[in-house]
Amino acid sequence: MAVRDLIGVLEDGAAPNALSDVPENARIELRMTQGSTLKVRLTLMNTAGTPVRLADDVSAAVWMTIKRRASQDTPDMSIVGALVPVDGANRADFSISATATKYLAPGRYVYDVWLLFQGSRDPVVPISPFILEPGLLLP
Repeated sequence: MAVRDLIGVLEDGAAPNALSDVPENARIELRMTQGSTLKVRLTLMNTAGTPVRLADDVSAAVWMTIKRRASQDTPDMSIVGALVPVDGANRADFSISATATKYLAPGRYVYDVWLLFQGSRDPVVPISPFILEPGLLLP
């Protein structure tokens, strides 16, 4: 199973901290082979580099959408993130299984990650490239 790490940034008006690990641009290309499994580990920070404590909101939710085109209304795939408090109050993991990509055509897609937190719905990873490479062994 391939593993990719992402940093999601909640734009909450906090002043950026040049000493933090928070990227100015949270867009990262994700790539996976059809028929494989991809685990995406998301760490959520605000613009100042402070962890977004998901446990502070019982209704907090994180999800990733994957679409063929950004203008598409309905995503080809939507994955709810599993909160992982053992790894930190600001962690969520996504697992894209081999069977989830079975009926998608290999090619270029886009993805984004959204956060529902304290009554607001915000993108934490803006629209970014998602590449589904062809595989010979499908589930």
